[in-house]
Amino acid sequence: MSALVSHRIVKLHTQMARPLYAGMCALVLSATVCTFPLWGRRAALRLLYSIPVPAEFIAVLEDVSPQNAAMLNASGGDYSGRSVPSPDFADPKLIMWNIAERRLLREVSLAECVKRRAELPSSLSTLRLGPFRFARDGATVVGLQLPWLFSIDPVTGKEISHLAVSPGLLNGVVMGLGELAPPLEASPNGVLLATIANQGAIGFKPRLLLLRTDSLSVVVDLPLPLYANSIGWSPDSLRIAVLYNHRLDENGKLVPYGKLPLMRAQPDVEVFDAGSGRSLLRFSTGTDESRISFSHDGESLWCVGWSGEGLPGFLIPLAKILGALSHRSGPDDYGWSADVIRVYSSRNGALLRAIRGGHNGLRNNLVISPSGRFAVADASRIVPYYVREPPTDQKIGSFTYLQTATGKLLYTFEKRITGDYGQPYHFAFTNDERFLLVDSNNFHSGPGPRMEENVDVYGID
Repeated sequence: MSALVSHRIVKLHTQMARPLYAGMCALVLSATVCTFPLWGRRAALRLLYSIPVPAEFIAVLEDVSPQNAAMLNASGGDYSGRSVPSPDFADPKLIMWNIAERRLLREVSLAECVKRRAELPSSLSTLRLGPFRFARDGATVVGLQLPWLFSIDPVTGKEISHLAVSPGLLNGVVMGLGELAPPLEASPNGVLLATIANQGAIGFKPRLLLLRTDSLSVVVDLPLPLYANSIGWSPDSLRIAVLYNHRLDENGKLVPYGKLPLMRAQPDVEVFDAGSGRSLLRFSTGTDESRISFSHDGESLWCVGWSGEGLPGFLIPLAKILGALSHRSGPDDYGWSADVIRVYSSRNGALLRAIRGGHNGLRNNLVISPSGRFAVADASRIVPYYVREPPTDQKIGSFTYLQTATGKLLYTFEKRITGDYGQPYHFAFTNDERFLLVDSNNFHSGPGPRMEENVDVYGID
């Protein structure tokens, strides 16, 4: 039999099998929304409503104020360096929303940011504004317009101050930021800000900057060995944890796959004293981690994995075998698998426990509630090729709500959505823990529908 005939027979069998396989999977991967509370119990979360956002806007959940006002960022653009044509890119604004009363408080114009775009090279002028954070008990909003950090009055939108924190982005070669968009976090006491300067500027060392929220004056400036995926404050605002990125070296170049295990053996978590900048702790998680957060009592660090597709359930036994052969040992049953929450001691870096959160795992984003009793994490995964309907249905959007003390699942949500897999869910609790806000971050950069954006408000029982 000729190679050509063999190729056509194989192709014919593939074409015949694909509809059958797709039909079988469609029964499992329904396009409808699925929610799973604990059996026999009342659902821990109740979907109350979705914050109305104009269809043409790309609005991203940024933060919730101490007064329970949600802040949505409608500024167009994205972090890959591609311009996203939308009205909000030409007229960026912040949307302030009263969560309890279900009403718009105000739209805050970011007109000063538009004026500054004229000073930027093309590699920066199309970048999305943000992230944004409330500071000083909600009296100030701070945000990033790379290479600047700026602060504004959240009522009038008047700019208070701005500072060039990442000059390397103006003078160096800029890589597409993507998932390397620099983090920005305000300390729990509202006094300090933390961000990573020069993130994405090849040829410039990234730096950890701690600044005062009232004046944007720098109080700590430390060189870092690698780019950072995430930063997190301790509850008392005295320590700050940095989670390094092991996929890129100090020059911003992708680490060859064969060298990744060696990189993972190097410390990727470092805890600093926020007053002096002194390093207090360095340790290695042994895998790729995406987000880091202190526990409510400050005694542990919670990390969630940075995953490409999620580890299928049938591969867990293999992951356990490989985990037994890995250099780490202890209560981590999943070894090298990134699709779990790992909890470490914030004092000595010891691994305390691992939380998988269901057969599909957890990845890419994690937020702990103000009381420390609950956590919510992204559980999204890629839709299998044979049931995907290009250009939509890129992933199964999913998140899981759980108890921190036991790791027990309380609620799981799933829905097939059009967003790019690299865009994780955004979450925010209100300070009184009456509400949880969930943003699917459902931005699709490819052809087809561009946005199916929802910021959903859940009541917490």
